[in-house]
Amino acid sequence: MNKVIDFIQHKENKQKGEVPDRYYELLEKAILHGLVGSEREEFVDLQNERDKLAKESLEMSLSTLKRAEKKFRENQKQVDELLSLVKELRQ
Repeated sequence: MNKVIDFIQHKENKQKGEVPDRYYELLEKAILHGLVGSEREEFVDLQNERDKLAKESLEMSLSTLKRAEKKFRENQKQVDELLSLVKELRQ
């Protein structure tokens, strides 16, 4: 099903004038005619590479999110300390 969705998106991109890459060329051929031999292997390799890059991107995003969360907690702690000092000064 994902291949069909990818194919539809590819068709839309192609209509917009965007140049299709080799993955989408092979995907189109796979859906319309089926792949054999080296093309099938190339397609699987491209899928694996795409999946690997997506995973790396997600891991980098998660790492960035964790750093941001850590910084937020540090800032929140400083804000709490400042609020505590303000309360003491008001008394």
